[in-house]
Amino acid sequence: MPGQGAVPPFLAGREAEQRLINDRLDRLASKAQPSSFVILHGPRGNGKTALLEWAERQARSRKIRVIDIELGESEATGTEVRELWRISKWLKAVSGISIQGTGIIRREVPPSKLTAAIERRAHRGPVLVGIDEAHTMPVSVGRNLLTAGQRWQRQGLPAMLFLAGTPDLPEHLRKMGASFWERSKQLPIGRLARRASQDAVRIPLEERGRSIAADALRRIAEESHGYPFFLQLWGELLWKECRDTARQLNCMDVDRVRPEFQQDKNRFYLTRYWELRTAKLLEVAAAVSESFRGSERMPIGHLEAAVGSALRLVGRPCDENAVQAACRELHNLGYIWRVEHEGRPCYEPGIPSLMAYVARAVDSEAQPRPS
Repeated sequence: MPGQGAVPPFLAGREAEQRLINDRLDRLASKAQPSSFVILHGPRGNGKTALLEWAERQARSRKIRVIDIELGESEATGTEVRELWRISKWLKAVSGISIQGTGIIRREVPPSKLTAAIERRAHRGPVLVGIDEAHTMPVSVGRNLLTAGQRWQRQGLPAMLFLAGTPDLPEHLRKMGASFWERSKQLPIGRLARRASQDAVRIPLEERGRSIAADALRRIAEESHGYPFFLQLWGELLWKECRDTARQLNCMDVDRVRPEFQQDKNRFYLTRYWELRTAKLLEVAAAVSESFRGSERMPIGHLEAAVGSALRLVGRPCDENAVQAACRELHNLGYIWRVEHEGRPCYEPGIPSLMAYVARAVDSEAQPRPS
C-alpha cells in the first residue's frame, strides 16, 4: 500500500534498527532502568512511519502500553488547539480527564497535562510514547515532552519516547532548548542497499507462493535506487500482475507495468520540483545534480563549493552562511542526505533519479522559446 505508512509484508533492510528497538523494548518491558529516547529521522518515503508502527506492534506484543500521538502543525495563533484536542483523547483514556469544547482546551489543557497523564500511567506499567511527524511538533509541546522524558529517566519510570520525523527533526528539537536529547539514540534512515531492495519485492511474493526472475528483480532494484516508496509502487503493480496465477514474473511483466510506475513516480517528482522552486533552490538543486553526476557520494567541501557557485550564478548571497543554509534546506527536503563513508561525513543523493529529473526540468526552462 504505497504511501500509507503501513508496515509492509517484509520490512527489508532495517535489521540493525529492529535489533536496537527490540533491545530497548525488552528493557522497557522488564521495567529496568529505561534507556534514552529513540529519534528516527530521514527523508519522506524511506519507511519511518512503517518502522514506528512496527515498533509499536512489538511493544504491544510485550504488554507495553502504547500511546500514539499525532501532532499537526501549530496553529497560526500559537494556541495549539488542534494538537491539544487530539491529545485530550489520550488524556481522557489514560487519566479520566474530560474536555468540553475548544475554548476549554485552549485555556485549560497545557502540554503539562499530557505528560502528567503519561507519568501516572507509567507508574502502573511500561509505556511507549510514539510521536510521528515530530518535526511539526509545536516547540512548547516538544519542550515539555522532552523535559518530562528526562524526568522519567531520572525517576526510573518505565516510559520511553519514540520520535519519528523528516531530516529537519534534529534541528527542530534544538529549538526546544533541551540539549540532553542529543544523547538519545538517533536512527537516521535513508535508501536501502541493493540486496535489501530486491528482498523487499522478492520475499513477500515468495511468501504468497509467487516468484520473480533474477534479472527482473535486478532491474527493479536498479530503477528504484533503493527508495522504499518506489519499491512499494513496483510491488503493488507486480502483485496485480501475478495474484491470480502462480507463474514466475519476468522482465516482460516489468516492462508491462513500467508506464504506470513512471506515471506515479513523475507525479511524486513534480511535487518535489515545486518544493524546490518555492524554496528558491531550483537552480542550486540542478547544480548539485550536475556535481553528483557519476558519483554515489560527495565530500562536504565539494558539495558546498557547487552550491556556492550556483548561488553566485543566480545573483544570490554566496557567503559561508548562505551556502550552509542552502545545504541545510536541501537536506531537510530530502534532496541530499548526510551519511558517513569510511569514517568521514559526506553527502549522497536523496534519490538519484530525482536529481536527473530536476536537472532536465531546469535545463528545459533555460531553453529559449520559439518566436
